Amino acid sequence: MTLIEVLITLSIITLVTFIIFPKYDANLYKFQSISKQLCSDLRYIRKKNILGDNKTYISLENKNGQKVYIVKEDGKVKKEVILPKDMKILYLQSIIIFERNGTINNKGATITLKYKEQKNEITVTPVSGRILLKE
Repeated sequence: MTLIEVLITLSIITLVTFIIFPKYDANLYKFQSISKQLCSDLRYIRKKNILGDNKTYISLENKNGQKVYIVKEDGKVKKEVILPKDMKILYLQSIIIFERNGTINNKGATITLKYKEQKNEITVTPVSGRILLKE
């Protein structure tokens, strides 16, 4: 085999490989990561509130045109997560704080995260305060 034949064969194999395997979407991975992180932070807030710390809560806000959620303890920002511009977050309550018994309120809460056609819902059940992530 000549060098040209080897190069042509390798380029054909490379081309077929790129066609067969799907493209990796880094933003989709980030979307899944932020969804799980928010769910984990909600569980952390619930645990702190059950133990009597009512000054710990999550605030969902718009900051400079971007959606952001902030974990606050004693009025200080402990954690701030800025969502990418192509990611949407829908919620009814902008501040999430739990009661001493672990419940949130009579209606519960649902936070919906959307990225392209993907949609994740984080639901806080009204009776038990249980936090569920539906992907």
